[in-house]
Amino acid sequence: MILNDRELVRLVDRLAGSIDDNRWELAKLASEARDAQIQDYAEIIARHPRVRRSPSTVRHWARVADFRQKVKTDAQLPFSCWETAARYEGRLLLEDIVEMLETFSAESGVGVEQLRCELQALTDGAEGEDWRKTLKHILPGLKKLEADVGAPVEVRKACSVLVEANNGN
Repeated sequence: MILNDRELVRLVDRLAGSIDDNRWELAKLASEARDAQIQDYAEIIARHPRVRRSPSTVRHWARVADFRQKVKTDAQLPFSCWETAARYEGRLLLEDIVEMLETFSAESGVGVEQLRCELQALTDGAEGEDWRKTLKHILPGLKKLEADVGAPVEVRKACSVLVEANNGN
């Protein structure tokens, strides 16, 4: 099947039911239409009477479908969980995201907000590790600046706090 403007409209027409029931199908269709380089694919899908969403939402759905395709897991979660997880791509290792998705898939009654909090906690931890690495790298310069009597008092105090924070780790 060659995907073009008319075929795209026909495929959206075939989707019955609510937008929430068909969001994955619409997301996959949007991704395929984008890959087929159909001009204004997002606008075509967005203005359809069964969709009525903004083109940016349709483009976002396509990115979520791409993310799910990239992630190798059988995690059975609602679209909103995948949408949340996709936002952390590039901020966390893909393996960590997959592990979290699989954990949440195995637990019943877990909501998207809880998943977001857990992913954010992982992100905060990862960024904390980066900060500690950076601090260790600049520590010699901080110590020199802390000892420099010619430096402003506020700068020396700030350096002292950072040096002390490093001593605690």
